[in-house]
Amino acid sequence: MPIPNLNEHGLLPAGIHDCSLEEMTVKFAWNDHRQQLMCSFTRFLRGEIASVFDHPVYADGSFVTDKERPNDVDVVLEMLDASDAQKWQALDFMREHQARIRRQHSVDFWVKLPGVNDFVVLPIRRPQDGQVQGVGPQTSERDTEDRLMGAWTETVEAKARIIHGQISAARALAERNGYDPDEVDGPYLELLGKLYRDEYLFAQLLDESDLVAHFEGPAVAAKVPTISVVTSTCSALRKQIRHVAMSIAGLEADKRITWPAELDPRLSGMVPGSLVVGVSVQADESTALEGQATLPDVSGPVLEAVRNAVKSIAVVTQHVHDEGIDEGIDEDCPDPAVRDTVVVAACELAPTGKKGIDRLSLYGQDAPGRAAVPLTPRSRKVLKGEVRRPVRVTGSGSFKGVVRAIDLDARRFEIRSVDDIGAIRCIYGSDRDALAKEILDKVVVVAGEYEAQADQRPRLIQVSSMEVVDAQRISGSLLLDE
Repeated sequence: MPIPNLNEHGLLPAGIHDCSLEEMTVKFAWNDHRQQLMCSFTRFLRGEIASVFDHPVYADGSFVTDKERPNDVDVVLEMLDASDAQKWQALDFMREHQARIRRQHSVDFWVKLPGVNDFVVLPIRRPQDGQVQGVGPQTSERDTEDRLMGAWTETVEAKARIIHGQISAARALAERNGYDPDEVDGPYLELLGKLYRDEYLFAQLLDESDLVAHFEGPAVAAKVPTISVVTSTCSALRKQIRHVAMSIAGLEADKRITWPAELDPRLSGMVPGSLVVGVSVQADESTALEGQATLPDVSGPVLEAVRNAVKSIAVVTQHVHDEGIDEGIDEDCPDPAVRDTVVVAACELAPTGKKGIDRLSLYGQDAPGRAAVPLTPRSRKVLKGEVRRPVRVTGSGSFKGVVRAIDLDARRFEIRSVDDIGAIRCIYGSDRDALAKEILDKVVVVAGEYEAQADQRPRLIQVSSMEVVDAQRISGSLLLDE
């Protein structure tokens, strides 16, 4: 059977997929970088494994996903049915040569011993016949991302138990062969330490947050990013969370919503080479985690709508591709006003590439079972196109309401208390910039083409004309011009 196609998340279907090394090359060596990795992997397999070990080999990691530039090929030699002497030979080979193999061949080499055996994913048939018995990620970077926002702390602990099982098996093997157990478990202990160091805090953050932002690029490549980088990235995230929360709360409640001055995303921790920030929105201080956002006087359905919108920012990124935004976004965000709100936020968060941040991955609890699709400078251009042309026209008309919230940067405002409708999100052109600064808290009539949601209620309108009908200011609104 040929290697199956990658799914929509860039992963192979679960299972073992028979193929030859040549088929593996065709499937996964689609650019120069991957071709170099595949050549190194093949050279290692034929030159150092095939002549010594007649046992299955597993290839794992991001190489068997759609990642453009994986760091290496994860390779595991399976010794489940081997004799003790063969197991010890393999374990000693790993202990002595693992660092050299990584440096020389770009291969992260491991030995799989009897125990808890979800350690690897892709068994390759015996090296002599050059057949790949299976390709498919299970413990790779992309598989890690694919399962984000589940019981992630439990997932990390389960992975730790697997490594502990390998440590136990390695130590028992050493004792049976008369060697010091402390001399053989070093690589596994290093892997265990990396798991807790790099994944555990991230997992806790994912379990506790409505939205997690993972910033990558030269500016955060150092072990400890500068204060200015942390401040600027957190400020950008705070601003967009605020815009989304205030907009959605107002659209749902059709009333003024106050915003607490203490709201800030919570910096949970940093992973070497990146910056990870999590935020959640809570009803009040009694239910909020320390340092988390609260919206006073907002509860029940309105609060849930706000939280869903914040989480939806991550969902939106699933539909952004180099060539445009796919139609699935309308299914995931059926309310046009909410869709436009989170698309604007995603556009503003997408990196420009000019400040040392070139990738941003967003994880939300509304996107379980989906791999994160990173936002890049190219994504920003695609999103800008959607922001300029957001309305899928279903009708036209005029509506009267009170202007409550204005985002001058995005050229959006909301009118509320619209008869039989409630609230409508409005988009205006640059020719109305001056007027937009004067209409906050005033009663206006807007006209133009609109998009309605499933119940035929207009929710998003491209304003073609706008008139102030009551110049007296009605107190209590928010001007979003940070």
